Amino acid sequence: MKLAFYIFWKDARYLWREIAVSLALLIASGWIVPREWADPGFTHAGATSVSALAGVFFENDFWTRLLLVLLPVSWLFAVVRAIQSDSLVGNRQFWLTRPYDWKQLLAAKCLFILAFVNLPLLILDLYLLARAGFAPAHYMVGLLWMQWLITLILVIPIAALATLTTTVVQLLLTLLVIVLYMVGSSFVAERFPAASFTSTEPLPTILLIATPLAVIGLQYARRRTILSRSLILGLMAALVLITVFAPYRTLISRQYATLTGAEQPPLQLALGKNLGTWTSVGNPDRTWFGISLPVIISRSEPDSILILKGSQVEVDGSNGLHWDAGWTSMNSMHILPGQSLTTVSFALPVELYQQLRYADVKLHVTLAFTYFRDATQRTFVVPAGTFALPEGDLCSTPPDDAPRVYGRLHIITCLAPLHGPTSLYVKLKLTESTCPLPEGSPNVPDDATGSGWLQSSESPAEFGVSPVAQFSLAPFVFSNLYHPHAPGSDDRPHDSGAYASLRFDNSRYMLHGICPGTPIILSNPQKVRDMQITQQFDKVHLPDNGRPLEMSSPMK
Repeated sequence: MKLAFYIFWKDARYLWREIAVSLALLIASGWIVPREWADPGFTHAGATSVSALAGVFFENDFWTRLLLVLLPVSWLFAVVRAIQSDSLVGNRQFWLTRPYDWKQLLAAKCLFILAFVNLPLLILDLYLLARAGFAPAHYMVGLLWMQWLITLILVIPIAALATLTTTVVQLLLTLLVIVLYMVGSSFVAERFPAASFTSTEPLPTILLIATPLAVIGLQYARRRTILSRSLILGLMAALVLITVFAPYRTLISRQYATLTGAEQPPLQLALGKNLGTWTSVGNPDRTWFGISLPVIISRSEPDSILILKGSQVEVDGSNGLHWDAGWTSMNSMHILPGQSLTTVSFALPVELYQQLRYADVKLHVTLAFTYFRDATQRTFVVPAGTFALPEGDLCSTPPDDAPRVYGRLHIITCLAPLHGPTSLYVKLKLTESTCPLPEGSPNVPDDATGSGWLQSSESPAEFGVSPVAQFSLAPFVFSNLYHPHAPGSDDRPHDSGAYASLRFDNSRYMLHGICPGTPIILSNPQKVRDMQITQQFDKVHLPDNGRPLEMSSPMK
């Protein structure tokens, strides 16, 4: 190992500037990130475009995000320079004339990464956890997991590319090619809507981990650059082939299994009125006709939560006409308690639509979703100042003169160690909110409620540089609220399917959120299972638009 330490010290002396820059960014991150916790940057609603742009550059949030990007970039640049200082491409490097053993050379580069990437990251994470008020000793497993994710996702791939290039310019050109490849592969994936909500793991994950490791080992042991580059090209081709030829129907049926005959379905579907149409502004194709189905969901457990992953529609007409629209992603739409309306979209070939438009058809609508059952409900009265949630997260209520989100909504800002809440649901009656209503605001209905759901991975820690996650506790979805400007809305409840605070910017309601003294209901919905359910609707009349629409052709 003596030679490995010699090479390590040689790299440290040669790359002192790169190391100094990364350490300076590390110190700046340790100073600026905690400032953003105490004063999160929010742009005032109603600001002009010039002032809003200026706010982006001068608020703490911008500088925090910038530093948390520049810091790993500085690490990766130093790693690239360290590996390329003893280039593995070609056969005329000076170190080949010296008694270098490839194992010790590789060990020296690994020691460089540990000393100037992993160790500084660990020190920063320990400091940030302690500064946020969390005991670092309780979270060592999560901190080690963060180290592993940074190494696996960032360091190893960039190190593999560094072994295949001789200069930083060559590496940047290689990264440009990879970016173009990713854009192209994303375009290909869009042609297969089912690819966005079902997984072909573990094969792509294994390939993404094994290939860079194989390239690094092959380069240091044999310096077979052509073969190593072929492995990278093979990986890129394999990922595209997996996307194109994956048996999505089989994968979806396996992940989102249908209920057995003895199981009671947790929900029922009903078809709403006024079927609509949809269009696409990009890539127009007049050979398809888009249809939107309003679907009403009724649940056996009203407090349950659904994450809608995908939908499939089959159409049966007279004379044996049949169309299977295939699976389409629903972008993980959340259906919270109090919400019941969603939209299922599909497309028909224009020729088939023309044959079915004047007759009743039979629809088979299938939803693939994840089902969560509400659990551990308890009432929590929000105190003033800084306080701890029952889950252990540290939260604080904003001062009275703090700007409100969207100019209307009071929120609670919270800090959590390693990742946000795994599953935290908050609900309140708007009439019980202690937030002051602006003068002239209409009365809120007695049954009006606000709710919000936070969910994160159950892994020991999230990928990132900072071990302190930030989240907001606020009701972003509102139920049983009447829109004061809509005709006849005084007796019609509003059930929002998205962030209602944005929808109500032009209404007379001032949605005031959560303030000290407000009683809220906290709970931790637990995942029950992934499943799919199919409902049949008879005698459905397709919307009559009279002409084909411009839209993108769907792929089954």
